[in-house]
Amino acid sequence: MANSQLANAKAFGQCHRLQTSVTAIKEEIITRPKKRPRVDAFMFINFPLLHELTCTPEKAVEFCKSEGLLPQSVRCPNCSCSLDRILLGKEKSNSKLFFMCQKVQCRKSGKCEVNAKQGTWFEGSDISLQRSLILTYAFASKFDYNLAMLESSTINDQTSEETVHSFYKRCREVCTKALLNKEEGTKKIGGANYSVEIDETKFRITKRSNGGVIIEIGQLVLGGVCRETNEYFLVPVEDTDEAAFMSIIQERVEKESTIYTDCFQSYEKLNKVGYKHWIVDHRKNFVDPKSGASVNKIQSLFSAVRRSLPDRLCDDNFLLYLNEYIWRRRKDTSTLFWDLLKEIAFQYPGPGQKANIKIKTIECTSPSQIALL
Repeated sequence: MANSQLANAKAFGQCHRLQTSVTAIKEEIITRPKKRPRVDAFMFINFPLLHELTCTPEKAVEFCKSEGLLPQSVRCPNCSCSLDRILLGKEKSNSKLFFMCQKVQCRKSGKCEVNAKQGTWFEGSDISLQRSLILTYAFASKFDYNLAMLESSTINDQTSEETVHSFYKRCREVCTKALLNKEEGTKKIGGANYSVEIDETKFRITKRSNGGVIIEIGQLVLGGVCRETNEYFLVPVEDTDEAAFMSIIQERVEKESTIYTDCFQSYEKLNKVGYKHWIVDHRKNFVDPKSGASVNKIQSLFSAVRRSLPDRLCDDNFLLYLNEYIWRRRKDTSTLFWDLLKEIAFQYPGPGQKANIKIKTIECTSPSQIALL
């Protein structure tokens, strides 16, 4: 009897201790400070999530308003009251978007509507917001034309190759304007105790002659990259003239930098203009055994640019593709879509707003306009 009572007492004590420990654990969980969510978790986007956010015209409008692609509100042109509701047109594509004042006197005057697309990325476009956003995501994700056409098409409305081509070209123009708008001045690379590799290369592009025949030409590009910081510049040039090369290098590279080049004669006077110049003779070796001079890093950059270009590239589009590569290289690949939306919202602010572009044109003719870091 005594043994059974002792066993029961031990069991009760163990249960009490267990219950006490469980209660303490629960209190600790409740009072434990919650971990802050990762910021990049909110930046995650994939195609199914984008489709869920923009699956209806109304959701697409709200998404565009939240990202600054469409205005939150405008003023009535007649009574100046605030209008914050965007209405959809009756077209099947839902391409017409407008604000409308509900006051009777404004409707009678015929000045009650404001085009919600005016001054935005969607102005002049006859495709829906959903399709525009899908094509923007396709460009940011580097979808080829066939995949972009497939993902943006519906059963009753197929996306054409011309639509994808023109839309991608507009996105490349946004990338170009973003780079030009950001460059307030000509930033130089290198400096004392820094080494810069400089080389030139020719990219294969095509051009249509006056007779309509497509001929293959080459676009010469002068490039430089800092070994220590990985900062670089790429400048399209017309020819290998020594004066042009020296002008670009002095504009893009800090004095007292150590410059590595090959034996090309256009680099011979670098020692006379404030640089420490070392050469590598590719007829003997790719890395000079005494000075360590090489141009392997800049040639690797040229190879990466060449891989990003299409097989047949027209000369009119070369700068757009080159600037797209530079823009992508500056950004985090996981947030390219959001970065592109921010640039679009910045460059196309909406009705009654001036575009936030300091460069009036993207037709770059001088080296200082094209030499982008």
